Amino acid sequence: MDTIRYNVVSTQVKGDSMSKRTVVKLHPEVIIKARLKMGWSQTQLADAANLRRNEVSIFETQAKASPRVIKAIAETLGLEIDDLVEITPPE
Repeated sequence: MDTIRYNVVSTQVKGDSMSKRTVVKLHPEVIIKARLKMGWSQTQLADAANLRRNEVSIFETQAKASPRVIKAIAETLGLEIDDLVEITPPE
């Protein structure tokens, strides 16, 4: 069974006494599947995306990535950013 990791980013809504949360889920399993389908190692993906290997590794293992890394990986693998990131705004 695959573990899906995600980060939660809290945001404060002005005028509201309660903190609301925007949930940002990163989907590293999509990257891993696409990378393996191409027969690439993390190093090969990093080279093709002009990233460091540890940036790819951190995304895949810890579900953490900057917008720059997400964009570079999506473009390199021919994916949409929406394939890699799911954002649920505060209610």
